[in-house]
Amino acid sequence: MEKKITNQRKPENTDNNLKKARKEFRKVFDDKGYSIDEEHPIFDGKRHSLTVNGKENAGWYKIITNDPGPAGFILLRDEKTIRWLSSEYKEKQESAGLKAGKMVQVIEKLKRYFGDHEFGIFKEAENGKDGAVWAVAAEPKNVNYLKAMNAQGKHIFIRPSFEKESHFMMHDDLDRAGLAKYHQDANGKWKPGRLVVESSPGNYQVWIKTDRPLSVEEKKYWLDKMKSDPGASPLHRWGRAPGFRNRKKKYKTEKGFPLARFEWIDWKNQAKIPKVEFKKEPDPSKSLSPSQQRHSQRVSRSTNQELPYRSKYYKGVDAKGKVMESEQDFAYMLALIRRGVPEDEVKRRVLDERADWSNHEGPRRKDHYLTTTYNAAKAIVEASPQNTQKKQRKPRPPRISNSKKNKKFKVTVKCNEHILQENITVGKDVEKVNEFLEQKAKLFAAKLIKDNKLQENHGDITATITEMKQSESKTMEVSKEF
Repeated sequence: MEKKITNQRKPENTDNNLKKARKEFRKVFDDKGYSIDEEHPIFDGKRHSLTVNGKENAGWYKIITNDPGPAGFILLRDEKTIRWLSSEYKEKQESAGLKAGKMVQVIEKLKRYFGDHEFGIFKEAENGKDGAVWAVAAEPKNVNYLKAMNAQGKHIFIRPSFEKESHFMMHDDLDRAGLAKYHQDANGKWKPGRLVVESSPGNYQVWIKTDRPLSVEEKKYWLDKMKSDPGASPLHRWGRAPGFRNRKKKYKTEKGFPLARFEWIDWKNQAKIPKVEFKKEPDPSKSLSPSQQRHSQRVSRSTNQELPYRSKYYKGVDAKGKVMESEQDFAYMLALIRRGVPEDEVKRRVLDERADWSNHEGPRRKDHYLTTTYNAAKAIVEASPQNTQKKQRKPRPPRISNSKKNKKFKVTVKCNEHILQENITVGKDVEKVNEFLEQKAKLFAAKLIKDNKLQENHGDITATITEMKQSESKTMEVSKEF
């Protein structure tokens, strides 16, 4: 008598859901009038051959049991592949779809309130690495990605776009008493233009939508009045996004991490914020004679223009998803210096408008960073062609070449052990050799200072320009200090 050899492996999981899934799997074959061995199905994620109605290798299947439930593929000979899903899988998928649908509704509500806005995914610092945040467009297609990131332990934040930011300010770290005092009237009714989010149990964040744009100074004034965190800059503030988990470990309970949720949202109205008149410094020009006043006005006209904010020079994030703060500071300083803003004012504006100083903690480190960055930016401005053209004209040095054709040259700039070489092509109009070399040297010095490879007393800088097709070269030493 021929013995039937079967695989004696039994399903590892014997809970009710798997038993139900096994019955559902076998029903696919029963409905077709097929019989298969009793051992099947085996839910181990591997491919298994099937003997159907006594015919060996008449098909195969592969089923996995990962969340949301058992699912896989069945292929029978001469038939199309079947995508098989257990009832547990379908129910959980439907539930997830409803949740995703709710998140789409959340995004729609936020869009009505903020207009243009964005999500931020924040990864906490770990293993000596700084924390990082990267922006994600507030679109329904990104809901599943945001939920996956949140499930992996990352925080999900939200804020208005840079263009809309001046119409919003965020009041952080409030309890019920704070809500009643600053954001509700005597009858408990919410004041206009509020978006209230319970960021963790008993703690709240309140966005205020204003009827007019507010400066950073005004926001600081009003947030100080409401006893908000004095160390947090109102510029580019992130708030916790409703609908996602607060993944701070201190809030974890037996039920998991708490859900940030809407407490109240009013997208129809705006808060009317009284204007604040800040004290202005006395105008020294009023004590001058009429002719002196006219001269002072001519000199200062270029600096009395409306100055930009640091946010205009946002440079995005690096490969690690961290905001490029230093690059943004440098671009902002360049813009202010070119507008004739004094050094102290440039530093003050950067200090006030930058929110994250985690890489330069402490007054000394901040001051050193601001001074170094300012000096590097100023060196570039002074070496720019627009600036050198305004300098007093110097005696014309000898021409590099009398030929009407373009020539190739090699510029070499040296400072201590650092060397910069650059190949250039110039024509007969390059005559100001001294100024040209000085410009190259200053740009090189500025780059070294910015990269922290050069201190203030850096030593001599020399520059050489050599015509590559001839042995003739011109060498000279240029500015030793910048």
